[in-house]
Amino acid sequence: MHQKIIAILALLTLIACEQKPASPDNTAAAQPVEEVAAATTAAPAQATPEAAPETQAAADSSILGLGKTPEDQPPGTTLLYGGNFTLSEQPISLASALDKASENEGPYKISAKIKKVCQKKGCWMTLHGDDVKMPIRVKMKDYAFFVPKNAEDLPTVVEGTLKQVTVPQAVAQHYADDEAEATGKPAQKVTQDQESFEFTAVAIQIERPGA
Repeated sequence: MHQKIIAILALLTLIACEQKPASPDNTAAAQPVEEVAAATTAAPAQATPEAAPETQAAADSSILGLGKTPEDQPPGTTLLYGGNFTLSEQPISLASALDKASENEGPYKISAKIKKVCQKKGCWMTLHGDDVKMPIRVKMKDYAFFVPKNAEDLPTVVEGTLKQVTVPQAVAQHYADDEAEATGKPAQKVTQDQESFEFTAVAIQIERPGA
């Protein structure tokens, strides 16, 4: 009798366990596959930016005169000094640039002819052109480059800024002394500041025709 009672109680316990509602944890486990996938799908990866273009080499072998006086330019060559041109338009005449310079310093790309070059280092030169009465002095930006000393009377294209300046007496005398040393003539005596135009070049192309 005692064994029958135990068997009945075990049977009732088994029936109660089968009818027990699913736990909240079991319900969560039974979520639709689509919802689980949506919850666990990683956010799409950010698009990888395009690689930056290669930077220009610091020292371009086609650019001459950087930091030192270049060798004399050989006949039959067209060479670039200081840097690459950045203006894509065709060069204008020196006279046209001077007409604009009183209102706008540029930059300009100018076609002219070299009149004189510093015979010490090639650290300055002067330009002349049609309808220009006074040669325009060219200095190299930041004193960073020089031109060949045999560039006098050669065609050139220059890029940079052009502005009206007051040249201090001491600087004007220095230019006169440089010129006198190159020519062997007595230096002109400069007694006062001079009003002029000055071109600050970042790139100079010089053409030396063949012999």
